[in-house]
Amino acid sequence: MASDTQQQLDLVQRYQGLQGECAALDAKIDALMNAHQQRRDQLTAADLSKYRQWARQRSEILNEMRMLERDLNLSAGAQSE
Repeated sequence: MASDTQQQLDLVQRYQGLQGECAALDAKIDALMNAHQQRRDQLTAADLSKYRQWARQRSEILNEMRMLERDLNLSAGAQSE
């Protein structure tokens, strides 16, 4: 039982870390877009490359967060049965 609790705690901590990473990427993307009046067609080639990289990283993080959410819900459901 203690190891299950520790596993859930580890998942929650990982999830919180990912939330922070996602928020940091959002802030970078927002700052970049604000510098170009929210128009992607105004981005330079270098800025567009950064935008795509950050957006891809954010998508990967969001996918991992969804998997963790699923794992946490499955764990919570298993304990309540």
